Amino acid sequence: AIFATHSIAPDIPLITVYKGALRFLSMDVLTVIFLTTFPKVVTFLPNLMM
Repeated sequence: AIFATHSIAPDIPLITVYKGALRFLSMDVLTVIFLTTFPKVVTFLPNLMM
């Protein structure tokens, strides 16, 4: 996806594209850490269905 984004705007340096994607990647990592730390958040809605 990084290279596809870079091919759309080839005048932007690749390191700038990586820096922009790093924000989204870091939020994904924080989300996984949060959901593994607090699994009740994940199982709340399925438990309501039972």
